[in-house]
Amino acid sequence: MLALLGTYGTWIRSLLNGTLHHLFRALHITGTLPGTASTPLKTTFTGIYWPIDYLLDVLVLFFYQAVDGSHPGTSLFGLYFATQYVPVIVSLYVDGFRAGKVSWTRK
Repeated sequence: MLALLGTYGTWIRSLLNGTLHHLFRALHITGTLPGTASTPLKTTFTGIYWPIDYLLDVLVLFFYQAVDGSHPGTSLFGLYFATQYVPVIVSLYVDGFRAGKVSWTRK
């Protein structure tokens, strides 16, 4: 049930409210960032288009308006998201260097 709810919340709602349409239109048709007339979208980050650069292109387009400052409410929510997400990543990173018994391996 949770997998179905997550799929609905991520993909179906994005399809229904037009997010995916705008994202793929900017990625495949116009090649420009949303809200700009002529700023080209950078499509090469690593030189490996599929799947790495394509995924990075989608992430840039998805988070662009949250970090460019054109929508202050969205930028504030992005800051809230980052302050919740970064400590989790840091704690996982630091825990990876911890010496001792690893709980997820078999004996």
